[in-house]
Amino acid sequence: MVKLFKNHFAIHKLKSITVFSEVIAFTLTAIFIGYIINKQNPLFVDSSYINYFFIIILVFALFHGLGAGLISLLIIAGFFYFYYNSKNSLNFFLDGLLLTLIAGEFHYYWTRKISMLNIKNDYLYSKIRELGISALTTKLSHDQLEKSYLSKPYTIRSILKELLSQNIVAYDDLLKFLSAQFKMEKFALVLYDSDKEIIKEIYPHNMDKGEISLKNPIIAKIFEKKEPVLLNDIAVKEEVNLLAAIPVLSNNDEIIAFLALKEMPFLHYNVENLISAQLILMNFFYNLNKSALMERAKEVELFANFPMDFKFELIKLNDLYKTIKISSSIVIFEISKSHSEIMENFLTLNLRVLDFYYKKELSNKDLFIVVLPLVSKEGTFGFVERAKNNLNFLSNKDLYNIFDISNIHNIDKFIKESEENV
Repeated sequence: MVKLFKNHFAIHKLKSITVFSEVIAFTLTAIFIGYIINKQNPLFVDSSYINYFFIIILVFALFHGLGAGLISLLIIAGFFYFYYNSKNSLNFFLDGLLLTLIAGEFHYYWTRKISMLNIKNDYLYSKIRELGISALTTKLSHDQLEKSYLSKPYTIRSILKELLSQNIVAYDDLLKFLSAQFKMEKFALVLYDSDKEIIKEIYPHNMDKGEISLKNPIIAKIFEKKEPVLLNDIAVKEEVNLLAAIPVLSNNDEIIAFLALKEMPFLHYNVENLISAQLILMNFFYNLNKSALMERAKEVELFANFPMDFKFELIKLNDLYKTIKISSSIVIFEISKSHSEIMENFLTLNLRVLDFYYKKELSNKDLFIVVLPLVSKEGTFGFVERAKNNLNFLSNKDLYNIFDISNIHNIDKFIKESEENV
């Protein structure tokens, strides 16, 4: 996080210097052109109802913000004061200031709106990618079961879960699994730092680390295409000692690792197997990153007796609210044991793709904690009404409570009180 902040600060500082230079250079150039055209009246004062130079101020304020508009205004107003030596310089400055403030506010509003939408889209994109990877990994596991369940009673998801459950990241075991699954004989897993554009670590399997180079044409190609690259995808084959390279992408589509394949039986060397290997790697690294983030969730005392996945998602939605004030809602249903299965069936069939729930069993009733990401508290009433129309036993308002994610401590308190009152 500190590294990310430093990079962001450095980029912002560099951008500010560039904008500052651009504003000064362009404004002075405009004044110089005005001076060449009309030395007696270079700013075209009183030539129209609106001074042409206000357009320059307006463009900078709209494009770069209030600061850029003010810099341009000060330069032009200063030139006006010293060149014209006019009593109207204050009126000229105030007119320009009013225009700059209006344009600057407009720029701030839309920049903030776009930033909020980008963060929201990043969350949605990460969730869709997570669901997609999970769904495809499930399909691979199902295919594996169909092919060889009697001789090899395992699933891909169970293997990956076992690898991720170890205290130390089991890269060597992952390579052995890939070798057995796809008949890869010589290959290496390379961890990559996309910020510094360097290799962090190489985990070889039956090959030397020295055979891996970012200058290798087949490896260089994956940074361009962001997808598996085979030998026949490149023009120059003399300098290549690899059969393929498979990238592993983050949620931001940055390459965080890649697999360099040197030897593989011809019958197994095909796009389908390489994409399947990429999917497994994507699943592994996604969950590896998720596990690291969930370590932070362990430090949070809220929802102590809940599964870590559920707790992690709630904290992530709460962080999203703190960052850009995008609300999410939680509905807690208190359902009797006799109606619990009906409620579970209803939620399974009627929740959106992003929605999720957790069933907490108590001695005399069950709590269904339903989470509706990116839905305001007001928007939740539609879901509750739909539930009431389909489930007659929800007619009593005391059977459900609606919370906003901003009141995450109240949600935890309500659940604890429900457990104590049993």
